[in-house]
Amino acid sequence: MSFNSFSYLTLLILVVPLYYILPHRFRIYLIILASYYFYCAWKPIYGVLILFSTLLDYFMAIFIYKHRKNKKRKKLFLLASIFGNLGILFYFKYTNFAIDVFNSLLGVMGRKPLNFSLHVILPIGISFYTFQTLGYTIDVYRNKIKPCKDIRTMLAFVSFFPQLVAGPIEKASDLMPQLEARHNLSFKNINDGIFRILWGLFKKMVIADRLYAIAYPTLFLKCDLPPTKLVLSTLFLTVVIYADFSAYTDIAIGSAKLLGIKLSENFNFPYLATNISEFWNKWHMTLTRWIKEYVFTPLGGISKKTWKTSINLIFTMFLIGLWHGANYNFVLWGILQGIALVIYFFWRTKIFRRVRKFSFFKSFIWNMISYFLTQFLWISIGVFFFARDLLSVKNFWRNILWGKWEGLNKPLFIYGLILVITTYLIHFIHKKINERNLLNKIPYYLKPLIMFLLTYIIIVFSISPTQFIYYQF
Repeated sequence: MSFNSFSYLTLLILVVPLYYILPHRFRIYLIILASYYFYCAWKPIYGVLILFSTLLDYFMAIFIYKHRKNKKRKKLFLLASIFGNLGILFYFKYTNFAIDVFNSLLGVMGRKPLNFSLHVILPIGISFYTFQTLGYTIDVYRNKIKPCKDIRTMLAFVSFFPQLVAGPIEKASDLMPQLEARHNLSFKNINDGIFRILWGLFKKMVIADRLYAIAYPTLFLKCDLPPTKLVLSTLFLTVVIYADFSAYTDIAIGSAKLLGIKLSENFNFPYLATNISEFWNKWHMTLTRWIKEYVFTPLGGISKKTWKTSINLIFTMFLIGLWHGANYNFVLWGILQGIALVIYFFWRTKIFRRVRKFSFFKSFIWNMISYFLTQFLWISIGVFFFARDLLSVKNFWRNILWGKWEGLNKPLFIYGLILVITTYLIHFIHKKINERNLLNKIPYYLKPLIMFLLTYIIIVFSISPTQFIYYQF
């Protein structure tokens, strides 16, 4: 069941009124039932995986707390949670990739590769809910929170349908109390929730789907095209990934808001960032927060030794790349992002502190250079994210460097460029609206008109809906 489907709209129309009609003690059952129905609509058997992860971490957290004074037992139960969850994730997501890597090594040694692969369908959202439930167990281990005693709250926390498939990745300390709290019907919550859902549908169905239809099937799969078209298609797809993923987050936040629950923001205008470190603090923020808290900081984080910090950054981004997919492209994408962060860290700590006294490095011109360099890095490294394989990446860069640049005569691509420019303008305007809190200053009688106009635009200008890109992760 996808967010941009009538099935999901029907689910919301049934769940939201029923949620407020039911007595408080029964609402948690409704959330659990709706969440499992939402997920099992894809493949019912995979609901068992969520249930397994939930029960595993429910009991492991209780055992960790019970044996909190016994370090060995405490650590044993944590390891059971980690290996149990990551074992499932590895089996479904990385087994075939591991076999490919092993076969490559056999090939290098002149041995015959293994003729073996698994024919499994990757469960949607497994990377997201695995990290969410693991974060809960680790927080109990670190004595940051106490274990959840109510199995109903744990079931709802792991499977909460608005953010189950593609986040935001929530912390137990933020979401669990909200699932247990009594929420009264609020006109403001309903109004804000509907507006946020419509805003997400607009970004997905009017911008992301249209640009994807232009760039990916007709252009990017054919990396032997002229460089002008390749550059433009890469720019299109850069907008697609933001509009598509942030649209999912908007709909997730809006859906939860209808139930009185506040989810974490996942984006903070990343395409206005002026350095790569700032970009990652604004992009997919809940994943960045999770990786920073449970991987980067335990590794040592920012160390006094530059080489150690560099290793930590590259390894962390390598994991983020691997988290996105079992593919060499994603691995290299993550490593390159790590290298970019290392270069920025070196610049910030070793060079910039010596030259920042010069007025040029405080000027508008320098800020614009920094901005365009950041966006160039993100877009150029993004080729590894979108290309099918390393051969496609090779062909792409070969044609960019040595191909014949041609003009664009097709109105289709001019139309696509207009969409890209519009997206960046919306990005900027939306930031200014948030900074000045203008949405809350709109008279209540104008908000229905704005929502009607958004609905009209979505209906008139949307095309055949496509699946959200992050469903595959």
